[in-house]
Amino acid sequence: MRKEDVINEHTRQAATLVGRARELDNWDGVLRDVAGPWLVALTSEPGMGKSRLMAEFRTRAESAGMLVGAAQARELQRSVAFATLASALDPLALEYRERLSLLRKQYGPELAAVAPSITHSGDSSPSTLNHQRVFGAVHLLLQRLAGERRVVLLLDDLHWADEETIDFLTRLASHPMPRSLILALSYRPRQAPSHLVAAIDALTRSGSALKLALEPLAENEIGTLLGENIPSQRVRDLHGASGGNPLYLAAFAGDVTWGEPAGHATAAIRAELDSLPAALLEIAGAAAVLGTEFDPGILPDVAALSATKVNAALDMLAHRDLIRRSANLGLLAFRHPLVRQEVYNRTGPGWRRATHTRAAQALNASGAAVDQWVHHLEHSATVGDRAAMRAFLRAAVSARATEPATAAHWYAMALKLMPESPSTPGQRGRLTLAHAEALQRAGQLAESRHVFSTARELLQAHSTRLRRRAVTGAARSARSLGLLDEALATLEREINAPDQHLAPPSAILHCELAMVRIAQGAFAEAHDIADHLTATSELQTSVRVETRSIVGLSFIANGDLARGLKHLVTSGQAIDAMTDAEIATCLPSVACTAEADLLAGRYATAQRRAARAVPVAQACGAEDLATPLLITQGMALLAMGSTEKARAAIERAHCIAQASGSAHLLLRSLPALARIMLYQGEATKAIDLCVRAAELIGTKHDRLRALAIAELGHAQLMTSDPSGCLERVVEAGGGPELPAIAPCDRPAWCEILTRAALAKGDTAMASQWAVQAASAVCGSELPIAVAFAALAESHILLAREEAAAAATSAAQAIDGFRRAGNQIESARARLSLGRALAAGGHRKAAVEELGAARAIFARCGTPRLEDEAVRELRRQGIKVARTGTRGLPGGGLAALSRREREVAEHVVRGLTNREVAAYMYLSEKTVERHLSSIFTKLGVRSRVALAMELLPSASPQYLNGENTANAGNIA
Repeated sequence: MRKEDVINEHTRQAATLVGRARELDNWDGVLRDVAGPWLVALTSEPGMGKSRLMAEFRTRAESAGMLVGAAQARELQRSVAFATLASALDPLALEYRERLSLLRKQYGPELAAVAPSITHSGDSSPSTLNHQRVFGAVHLLLQRLAGERRVVLLLDDLHWADEETIDFLTRLASHPMPRSLILALSYRPRQAPSHLVAAIDALTRSGSALKLALEPLAENEIGTLLGENIPSQRVRDLHGASGGNPLYLAAFAGDVTWGEPAGHATAAIRAELDSLPAALLEIAGAAAVLGTEFDPGILPDVAALSATKVNAALDMLAHRDLIRRSANLGLLAFRHPLVRQEVYNRTGPGWRRATHTRAAQALNASGAAVDQWVHHLEHSATVGDRAAMRAFLRAAVSARATEPATAAHWYAMALKLMPESPSTPGQRGRLTLAHAEALQRAGQLAESRHVFSTARELLQAHSTRLRRRAVTGAARSARSLGLLDEALATLEREINAPDQHLAPPSAILHCELAMVRIAQGAFAEAHDIADHLTATSELQTSVRVETRSIVGLSFIANGDLARGLKHLVTSGQAIDAMTDAEIATCLPSVACTAEADLLAGRYATAQRRAARAVPVAQACGAEDLATPLLITQGMALLAMGSTEKARAAIERAHCIAQASGSAHLLLRSLPALARIMLYQGEATKAIDLCVRAAELIGTKHDRLRALAIAELGHAQLMTSDPSGCLERVVEAGGGPELPAIAPCDRPAWCEILTRAALAKGDTAMASQWAVQAASAVCGSELPIAVAFAALAESHILLAREEAAAAATSAAQAIDGFRRAGNQIESARARLSLGRALAAGGHRKAAVEELGAARAIFARCGTPRLEDEAVRELRRQGIKVARTGTRGLPGGGLAALSRREREVAEHVVRGLTNREVAAYMYLSEKTVERHLSSIFTKLGVRSRVALAMELLPSASPQYLNGENTANAGNIA
């Protein structure tokens, strides 16, 4: 095999050396170059894979037929002259000793230093040798070894090499090297001898050397290294933790495809530490107690040693590259957190406890903030230590607003130090309540629910006000977990407690009760509670904001816009004036206010407030609040026509819900995501999401259940199943009066039911739903509700061939949607207006309205709705092309355009060509043409074969016999 072929083969086989293509290509270029000598210097931080790459260099050189000598310098051999050089040259000299006989006679003593196997043991000691003659002998040795082949000398870890080897290499790099020699050297740049580095740099500048610095792996390279099954967020986390260093990556990720087991990372660090003197390790341990980054100025106090000894030790640790200068002025840092951890683990528990105590004292005395030293008390404080308790409480209060999880931890530590005593239940109860509230703000709902219950018991006889806070907190956590019956029972038990005559129930209990009732779908009860709360005043601003936001939501959900806005505007203004730190303390109120804005049709305001609160909620770890905030943001963006941004927000909410493992949060995200997919033309996927939501519901009967099932009905209408839509939406609403749907939303669902009844051919039923939509807005000032009622009326009037009246109602709907800023529904109303105008013989005006609707749908990225507008324009004789995307180049499903994929999914569902045409607003001929193209691209000849081709990606409910009505059409 030719040398070039060997190198190409190794290029294909170097899959484990991810991210090192540049270095390998350079090495292959050196091996191909026959013009002269080469020096290749490979430098890197510890753990970057330098030795692994040197091993690959050796393999490629040997496969190319070259004579290779290799050695790795060892720290324990630094005192042995020429030890590293001898390790590389001696095996070669022994193998080719016959061609070295004359050289052995001339330079026997000198060769004994680097090739002892071919010389007599009695030859001169390296310490008595003339090093100049040794250098000359080695130069000749390399020339004689080469013969007709090139010699490759690979010396790894030269920062540990003996002084004589370094001197020889420096001389070799400073003078002409043998033409047949390729010299590959590797070292850590921070620890390498300066004179060798200077000689290599000079040779590099002259063009006779190549210096390769190994860079950290990029995030995508780590993903490749770990494999396709690792979630992208996990890859990002590992990249951040390891800094792209393969050795540290192995420690964090476990077994990775780098040629080394997971334990190799820490074993390599332990090997470095094994050679340290005990005194040096002790000072390194004191630094490790302070952290990965530390202040050397207080280290003498922490180590209980003199500054002179500590500073000398720091110099030695820096020389060994265990510690470095930090980017923060005046501080030092361990090379990596793993190095610090290994040093820390070597210290004994008793020594650590005493050192942590001194660290806390030294940092406190230096004026450091409590959060910078309180963690040391965690390792040293004992039960009853009141000074430590006070420090933990100071740290908890400091972190409460912006880092609630940290605050919860410090509250828990303070509780551990509090001694059990009959005189402390009240104090313990107050601390437990603070602990529970911090847990709740951090999104740790399950734990907070139990801690709130403990706080309530401890406070039972000590403080009615604090006890009610604990009860409210327990109910809120239960509600956020979807445990509505438990939340209701908890609140009603407290409200009806025997001692209520001494202190009437406070607003916070009724606020939470209203939220529970809204979550249950008991909107009338929530309205009654809001009525009661309007007479309640609280002194604390945060409680007043919470009260007003909940009262506003309760009124608006019931369609009472005037009263709702009065409280909503007040709470909104207070929230808008808050800092992010203040927002963090009242996130539930912000989420409540943003949702009320959304229901009121104040989309821009809802989007703005939710968008501001989302990063605050995520920083606090409050996933239970980040999810609904993102959904509110997404639904507001959808209404405003920003479909892609809306989908991005709701997909983020969905990812958070999935990662949390909370079925309750998933149930919130699935219907919202389904709505967007419906509008974007992904009807099959939308139905799949709705089915998943229905599976999560179980036997629940609450607002989320109603929304999930109603959205399934909406999806069925948009997939040509009006009967299914009618059945599902009425089921979701709890009966024909739709009592389980919020009054403010009823006109919108009545409009959907009106369309479903008309699609079914039942004009009488459609009229009833239109009348119900009008009845639902009686007394309501919600523009969005009035607009939906007008749109429903327009559908009925057009079905009755009352075109002029239908156009008037559609125009009223357009005005209402436009005032609310709802782009998509405004365009749907323009579509209805265009149909009414066309039916009345006003073709030019109809085309104008239909064209405007189509342009809005295209701009908003809702192809399913755009298709309706295109179909109506074609009915008016207007030729217009769709804006659908083409398929990707190549074969398979990726080659199908969006339109072809949609046709294929409908066919797999069992629809006939005529039914597909009716659903997609196409002619049967167009469907046939699409189907022919699909068959050609996928290489199939029948609908059965098409179904099998789409089986891995099609919606499961249509491929498992669930859609049996048209099953016979598949074949």
